Amino acid sequence: MSVRLKRVLPSSRALGVLLGVSFAVAIVLQVAFAFVSRPLVWDAAVYFGMARAFASLGASGLWESLRPPVWPFVWSVLVAFKLPVIAAKLIQASAALCLGFLAYLYARRWSEWLGVVAAVFAWFAPLIVFAPHQLLTEIPAVFFGLLALFLFVRRRPFLAGLVGGIAFLTKFPMGLVIVALGISCVIDKKWRDAVRVGVGALIPVIPYLVFNQVLYGDAIEPFIVGSRVIAEAGIWL
Repeated sequence: MSVRLKRVLPSSRALGVLLGVSFAVAIVLQVAFAFVSRPLVWDAAVYFGMARAFASLGASGLWESLRPPVWPFVWSVLVAFKLPVIAAKLIQASAALCLGFLAYLYARRWSEWLGVVAAVFAWFAPLIVFAPHQLLTEIPAVFFGLLALFLFVRRRPFLAGLVGGIAFLTKFPMGLVIVALGISCVIDKKWRDAVRVGVGALIPVIPYLVFNQVLYGDAIEPFIVGSRVIAEAGIWL
């Protein structure tokens, strides 16, 4: 970094203050929106219905095969303990706040100021501010995806693959993260890391495929149904 640029950029102390103030404001926004009462959108209601199915072992609730299972499984803990919806909103808000810290840790590899800018953009992006309280899967999926990337650059390919597999089972298109990690390993000719990423990803994915085979008689049934929805409705859930 040039001397002239260093003179223009804020000092490390000022950056620390900016990061702390931004985090405090982000907490206030997330908590405030979490306590705003609004009806659940259809997708969120389905996830809670699936959570009830998990918690009751199928005795109640509802089930849609094309929905990824991770977040309904997390909600099933809340359903089992009869916790209010606000608990789910606060979990989503926590994931959104953690996104900013992951962005900071990832970007500060280049410079401190870039890390702070990344965190501020992550905390105050409209999607991050408003989406968590709709209780959809985008925020946790991005959190797991970014965590996988962070672990990968920290030379933890197995854990990166494992978290990438969880991201995939949170929102299926996040499987692209695993593909990206694998491509990176191949480009750098790090064959052992590629194997570690693949093995890590398969640990959560294989039980899900076995579950599908037992329940539907087809391990890839959710993807077939999801592809049909994309073809007919032009959306992905």
